[in-house]
Amino acid sequence: KIVEEMERRDDVLFRKLNALFVVNKEIIERIDRHPSMISVGFTYTWNTPNIKELFQIIEQENKKTKEQVMSAWKPSVHLQPINDLFNDGIDWTCNKFDDVSRLNDQLHQVCQKYKMFGGTEEAVVAIQEFLTNMEILQQMLGEIETLFLPAQSRLQELMPHVQAINKITSE
Repeated sequence: KIVEEMERRDDVLFRKLNALFVVNKEIIERIDRHPSMISVGFTYTWNTPNIKELFQIIEQENKKTKEQVMSAWKPSVHLQPINDLFNDGIDWTCNKFDDVSRLNDQLHQVCQKYKMFGGTEEAVVAIQEFLTNMEILQQMLGEIETLFLPAQSRLQELMPHVQAINKITSE
């Protein structure tokens, strides 16, 4: 009966791990599809074009290449290396997007080998460690994907204030 319970835990952990792997792959694919130039913000400058309009605000979009944006990312969390029981030689270095993508594939592949242990306690513990690392990879991917959220223009928000200033100063 204990082995059956461990096998159920084993199966549940594998299902979770496989689901995390699939979701992580989807996030990786979304990041890969981002355009090569990304809007990272806007710069606003004041201008005095003429006597009627004392102030005018000019918006300039700031862009960076995808590589510049991705190279600025540094992980806020770190993976926990797992005993390399199968001598797979996993490189646990994870400082850039390519590392996250590589480790998502490697950890998933190596963890599948624990199926041959038939749900032993040792296997359940190891699979849980892999699952924890896959969750950390997903957190890292979320951090990276956030870098690609488009910058929002504030020009529409600022224009009423500029118009109000112009109205007050022209009276």
